[in-house]
Amino acid sequence: MNPVETISRAMNYIDAHLGDDLSCKYIATKFHYSEYHFHRLFQYVTGMSVTDYIRNKRLSAIANDLLKVKDTILHICIAYGFNNQRTFHRAFKSRFGMTPTEFKSQNIPIKEKSSDYILDNFYKRSINESWAAAQQVLPIALQVYSVRKEAKNDFKGTMQKVKSMGYDNVELCLYGDIPAGEIREVLDGLSLHAISAHVAFEDIYTNTKKIINSCRVIGCKYIVIPYLAKEFQPGGQKYEKALSCIRKIGSACASNDMILLYHNHDFEFNMMPDSRYSLDHLYGDISSELLQAQLDTGWVKAAGLNPVDIIEKYKMRVPIIHLKDFHVQDNNINFMPIGHGVQDIPAILTAAVACGVEWIVVEQDHSLAQTPLKAVQKSREYLYKLGW
Repeated sequence: MNPVETISRAMNYIDAHLGDDLSCKYIATKFHYSEYHFHRLFQYVTGMSVTDYIRNKRLSAIANDLLKVKDTILHICIAYGFNNQRTFHRAFKSRFGMTPTEFKSQNIPIKEKSSDYILDNFYKRSINESWAAAQQVLPIALQVYSVRKEAKNDFKGTMQKVKSMGYDNVELCLYGDIPAGEIREVLDGLSLHAISAHVAFEDIYTNTKKIINSCRVIGCKYIVIPYLAKEFQPGGQKYEKALSCIRKIGSACASNDMILLYHNHDFEFNMMPDSRYSLDHLYGDISSELLQAQLDTGWVKAAGLNPVDIIEKYKMRVPIIHLKDFHVQDNNINFMPIGHGVQDIPAILTAAVACGVEWIVVEQDHSLAQTPLKAVQKSREYLYKLGW
């Protein structure tokens, strides 16, 4: 279900159950979201917190009942969950600028904004935000896979060079070659922050606790599944097993204040028999509470799609995007520094800001014309020119 449709249904549910014991956690659970993610999404769409929305709706309902229902003010406010009369009077006066008694004497009905009005305002606001997004920037990180050979031979020396280029953050490839404490010590010494780590699906499933502990030591907020082997992909023989495993990993991450992501390639955009992409099945079968997206814009483009469209499609489920560029020669993909290939980088960055992305990660899978370090330096220089 579209996240905006979920918020629309949630608002309708709240409106129909104003007398019930409502809370953000209860409503989030009912619509299969974590409390944190639901609160963030609700506020983004409506412009107010869940608590404020419930309180405002209850106060408006009480105000109208004061004019229609022959009952005491106390009984009416209790029916809508205000058990403390002093708290109710203070909230009522704050919202309407007068006491309940004064309001009743004026006999003017309240016209509360409907959920349709709120959603219509959201869509109008989104257009303005998309325009304003061009003026905003997000933090940049480098995927260490881009300089993997250099990092394997000399991790500290390579990180020093990465830092000197202007990268303040990195995304790691965590395969256990270097102890987590050692990684953290090197990064802290260089004022580098590891935002996330790519971990092979089989490794994190068989060693979930160990991997999570390592990522916590390093300081990562996100753990990323870099890909799924064919048998684990939608339509594969072991897809159901993969779903079960990912749900367990996602739950373990959430319990440790971490977020599990899935990183796409081009094959996840193969069309399934039901005319949906393979990636749509994965995100449809696992809730955003347990699995979010790391969209690789390079592989999206390689699949023949517009990265901006896909970022917008998975809006509010993409905390990180991979920024990647390339050109095609003799049907082969040649990866290039950012801004030196076929990608419309400014459009991708604008869409990222507008759609709630939190991090931009530069990645170049291979570098043929120059050293990997020189390539990622060119990428950083290009982003600086754009004001990033």
